[in-house]
Amino acid sequence: MMQRWKSLRIYQLLLTVWATLLLLPSPLAAQTFNTPGTWTYTVPAGVSSIQVKVAGAGGGGGGADTGRGGNGSNGALVTAVITVTPGQVLSGTIGNGGFTGFTSGATSFGFGGPCTGNGAGGAGVGNGGNGAAANCPGNGYSGGGGGGGGGTTLAIGGTVFVQAAGGGGGGGGGNNRPGANATTNVTLTSTASCGTSVNGASATSFNGDGGGGGGGGGGFTAGTAGISNSDSVTATGGSGGGSCRRNSTLILFNSITATGGAGASGMTAVSATGGPRGTAGSVTISLRGIDVTKTSSVVSDSISAANPKAVPGSTVRYCILVTNIWPLAATNVAISDPLPPQTSFVAGSLASGTTCANATTSPAVGASITGSTINANIASLTTGNSYALAFNVTVN
Repeated sequence: MMQRWKSLRIYQLLLTVWATLLLLPSPLAAQTFNTPGTWTYTVPAGVSSIQVKVAGAGGGGGGADTGRGGNGSNGALVTAVITVTPGQVLSGTIGNGGFTGFTSGATSFGFGGPCTGNGAGGAGVGNGGNGAAANCPGNGYSGGGGGGGGGTTLAIGGTVFVQAAGGGGGGGGGNNRPGANATTNVTLTSTASCGTSVNGASATSFNGDGGGGGGGGGGFTAGTAGISNSDSVTATGGSGGGSCRRNSTLILFNSITATGGAGASGMTAVSATGGPRGTAGSVTISLRGIDVTKTSSVVSDSISAANPKAVPGSTVRYCILVTNIWPLAATNVAISDPLPPQTSFVAGSLASGTTCANATTSPAVGASITGSTINANIASLTTGNSYALAFNVTVN
């Protein structure tokens, strides 16, 4: 009875140690700010670099005539890794989405006063431009342009380092002519300062009866308003403010895509009320760069080959998997892991690979055991890649 109790206790101890090691390396969770307006964040102790994702707000869709309104475009998303110091205060403004345009026309159609219908631009640092009013003389009616999304910023100590532009607003629909969908231009200049504009979309005209152009997305500067069309002239979208990131040694990496706040869909039917506005922008801060997990499995024991347990004399295989989840290569990544209590290292069992399943390279690359501690040093681990270190122990 004593031997059985001892075996059960060792088995429980091994499970406890494994669970603890699995939880200890877990990085702090990412924090996201997505409420329009100002935000602040204080860098915690022990943190020297962060990954930030700064997203501009989406543009509003265009209002409808017999032709549907155009869709607003997504805001830009700027991803960067920035060096920081504990206690630094990060702050900025979250851009708000642009409003969707609505149908405007003569009062006989019941859609309010003639030649309005434009959606307002979203607020932000670099406000989105307003959509243009529809051009609807006489008894016609048309859709107003959607407003541009507001820009979102990240500042360190009050100085702006990253600014993501909002999306452009969709063009308003005209008589059997749909408004154009807005497109987001996310190109940065060669000096990585400010990019080209995020323009609102156009709207076509039909005998002076046509939708208004969408507002430009806000960015480094405010977006401008869309332009209404005149007889047989296409309405043009307003120009956008562009995305930016400031030249600085603080920024180690940056990229930019069009996957920020979502643009709103254009209206598909005439309505005196616009649809949902574009999605607000956001800022996400992540402190982690290396993901670490540790797993274990019982390889064999002297009692059951089919269902081995962690009893005295059994062999347990451990695997430590290190993955670089940052957009930068990690260098000189160090691993130090003490052997679990009441176990002995199996000589020659250290093996490495890129996954736990293929950790078969022996001797393990860059790894060794000193006393009862497993050590490894990974010279370079590129983004998205992993290093697996496996070893066996015997339960005493």
